Amino acid sequence: MFMDNVEMLYENDLVIDYADIVDFPDHSTVRYWVNESGVRTSFDLPVDIYYWNIVHPKITDEDPTYINPSTGAPSSGGEFWRDYIFNHADSSYPSDTSSSTVLYPKNATPPLLSDILSGVGTMWDGDSYKAPGGYLNNGTGNRRPFDYKDHAIEKVSNWVEKTLPLNVREESERIGRNPARSVQPVRISRNHYGNCGELQDLTIAAARASLIPARGIMNTGEDHVWSEFWERGWHHWDNYWSDGGTGIDVFGNYDADFPGSWGRELSTVSVWRSDGYMETVTDNYSDTAYFKALVLDPSGRPVDGARVLLATESYYDPQSLTISTWGHTDTSGEVVFDIGDSRNYWTQASCELGEDPPDSGGNLQVTQIISSSQTDTLYTHTFNMPSRINRPSASQMTEGIEDGEYLIHVEFDVEYAFLHGKNFFTENTFSRMADTGRNLDLYFTDNENYQKCESHSDFSAYEMNEEISSGTLTSYLSGEDLEHVILSNMGSLNTEKLFSFNVTIYSLPSVLITSPEDGNRVTHTDIVEFTGSAHSTMGLNTVQWSIDDGEWIDAVDISGDWSSFSFELNTTPLEEGKHRIEVKAITKEQKYVISGITIDVEDHISPEVAILSPSEDETVVQGRPMEINGSCWDDYKINSLTFTLDDGTAHEITSTIVNGNWSWTVDTQGLDIGEHDILIAAMDPSGHKAECIVKFYLTEIVSPDISILSPENNTIILSGDPLIIDGEASDNVDLRFLSIFVDSVKIDRISLPAGDPSWSFEVETLTMSEGPHIIEARAEDMEGNMNSSWLTFIIDGTPPMLEILSPMTGTVFAPKGVLLVKIEAQDNQEIAGTQLVFDRTEIISGDHVSDSIWEMKLDISSLS
Repeated sequence: MFMDNVEMLYENDLVIDYADIVDFPDHSTVRYWVNESGVRTSFDLPVDIYYWNIVHPKITDEDPTYINPSTGAPSSGGEFWRDYIFNHADSSYPSDTSSSTVLYPKNATPPLLSDILSGVGTMWDGDSYKAPGGYLNNGTGNRRPFDYKDHAIEKVSNWVEKTLPLNVREESERIGRNPARSVQPVRISRNHYGNCGELQDLTIAAARASLIPARGIMNTGEDHVWSEFWERGWHHWDNYWSDGGTGIDVFGNYDADFPGSWGRELSTVSVWRSDGYMETVTDNYSDTAYFKALVLDPSGRPVDGARVLLATESYYDPQSLTISTWGHTDTSGEVVFDIGDSRNYWTQASCELGEDPPDSGGNLQVTQIISSSQTDTLYTHTFNMPSRINRPSASQMTEGIEDGEYLIHVEFDVEYAFLHGKNFFTENTFSRMADTGRNLDLYFTDNENYQKCESHSDFSAYEMNEEISSGTLTSYLSGEDLEHVILSNMGSLNTEKLFSFNVTIYSLPSVLITSPEDGNRVTHTDIVEFTGSAHSTMGLNTVQWSIDDGEWIDAVDISGDWSSFSFELNTTPLEEGKHRIEVKAITKEQKYVISGITIDVEDHISPEVAILSPSEDETVVQGRPMEINGSCWDDYKINSLTFTLDDGTAHEITSTIVNGNWSWTVDTQGLDIGEHDILIAAMDPSGHKAECIVKFYLTEIVSPDISILSPENNTIILSGDPLIIDGEASDNVDLRFLSIFVDSVKIDRISLPAGDPSWSFEVETLTMSEGPHIIEARAEDMEGNMNSSWLTFIIDGTPPMLEILSPMTGTVFAPKGVLLVKIEAQDNQEIAGTQLVFDRTEIISGDHVSDSIWEMKLDISSLS
């Protein structure tokens, strides 16, 4: 049957244009064509879709075998559905069209599927639609001819409708009794009647015979089933009874959540895989909630493969319950269901360990866990089995173990884990790949403890590695030992493991380090020479060494047979402390043995540190950031680097070290003027310390403020009169003194009292020449910063020249009117003003007319 099943696939392929079987070295699949927006486009089926949903010989709950079409019984001379459905048509049906009142169609026999699909170029056109019903109940008026749409999904749908024109009730009316029903596609197609179950079986069989991937969809809670087909994803497919039409890719066809649907509240929708495995897909057809079940044994261990049932109110009798779906727990003891909204649910879990809740008198018992389920809500429930998974406890031996002359090495890898369970309806066993739980237990033990393990009693082991997916175990043994290697799957109830393993037993070579001794102390940066000896009766291939589980490095063969070997270790890169040195002797068969010693690396070298900037006694200006940098080194590392200014707080600057150089910045604004010390201290992990000190002088470059307040600039001073100069001077730090210069000659230095900016100085003018002179007041602070203020004054020692121009001497005037007196006045500086003194009593100021000419007016009208 299995060979025929495959050969029939290739035979059917010869007459199909929309799909081809393509073979590869390690698998086959189907390449199919679709109408992609008017373009015929090809795609390859995923391999698992091809094998599960085309190649698989079982549809849902039937037995895959040869069937007698007339009786539905298995028969060695019978027909297998893949050939019969595709290549046979019942030309004798219908037989009584003249007398029947319900049989239809009246004027056509069931078509031949291979003929219907001949010349069809695409599997589907991607459109969702509802096809109309075909023949009317009187058997006439076909509203759905085979050219309704030109793709294979439509053709197969119409073929199913025309091959199964009656439902069970109509057939019962036709023959006057309840007809026999079948789950075999061969018999269903010959019966020509059926409800949704028969329509589902025939649809899937016709699709798979026609190289279309299809699967069964179960909605047992609401008493309906349909199909899905694959085209870059699964699509809804429901052929209705009585040639009543088809729904294609209409996922909202049933649930009340969708307008125009059948108006049902779906409890669950599940996929029935060909081997009986069930998985919910409710979220494709309804708004959903989620139910997660966890099944544990009394020790709290997850139970794998436990069957969890979900029940809900019967669609026809809400006062009773019906099974809605079921699932099986994974290796973590969990199973998750997509469930419909607005429904109530009851549940039970069962397995070899018992039931929860327990059955009563052989009757299945359930407990309610959900009332009126709410969309997007996760509901959980934990089931507790009454019995424990029979996994004995193992402990590691700690006494009575001796190293032998042989080594046993076992390595294994769990490649796959397969979960098994039984279909609730058929009791058929399914297998599915487990995503998790690819674990086994590995033990080395003796005969006595092996017997305990085999009888599920607690036992002891030389070595053990539990619940791992891959690993190794190594143990020594002598030739007298009876050793047992146990690979155990006793922690799983219904999950089988496929694993690969390798066991190697070999005699061991010997190897040891002869110098230095174990625990020897060595100085860091020293190059240490190691010597040793290795022997093997099987011949040695090489000796290698490593440090601290690092890379293996070839040693030097001194003797030619590895009885004497050596290697050198540069301790410079090593951290201070203990280090493990191991040597490995490897035989020509790549068997090896390892031994080693420990050395203690000590640090006797102090770090080094230097300040490169500023240099010794460098002058630094106050207010400017001072960049300090230098270098440091240690044979291990600088564990701590600190900066201290003038015996102040030490600042950690280790983080500034880059490639042996460090840097730090000091804000000098708040520092006192004068000498300061920089101390940089470095410390290594061993506590060795190094210091470097540099002195610098902090100065400031802000000039003092000085001003001459009086007299005003260009003041004229009579020769001999004292000149009093007043001013102010101050400094941001401290004034040193004030110097007075006259015509660039210093004549005195003034010390100013602290806190008082005012100063005054008297200049003697008697000996000064006539004309302008310059006074400079120069202030100097303690850092030598200077600033000056200047004043020009003029010495005048020569009186002006004066001449009366009119009236002339002896001029006679009448005693009336005003007498105009005009004079000429000149001076080597300037004429500040003129006055007319009359009769030694009256004084009249002159008016400046031009240049040196002045005028005075004297009223002479009252003179005698």
